[in-house]
Amino acid sequence: MTKVKENLIKIIEKMPDNAAFEDIMARLYFVHKVNKGLQYLDDSKGFRSGIIH
Repeated sequence: MTKVKENLIKIIEKMPDNAAFEDIMARLYFVHKVNKGLQYLDDSKGFRSGIIH
């Protein structure tokens, strides 16, 4: 299995059994955006003093 697929499965498995589809999608979107932001910072593309991208 690919790393992305493994991470998605882990996230979904941590959700409550009665989680709605919309809740799962919202969590996946949130995690995706956080990871994208962290990668952006790791690539030294973060904001500099006074400048927000």
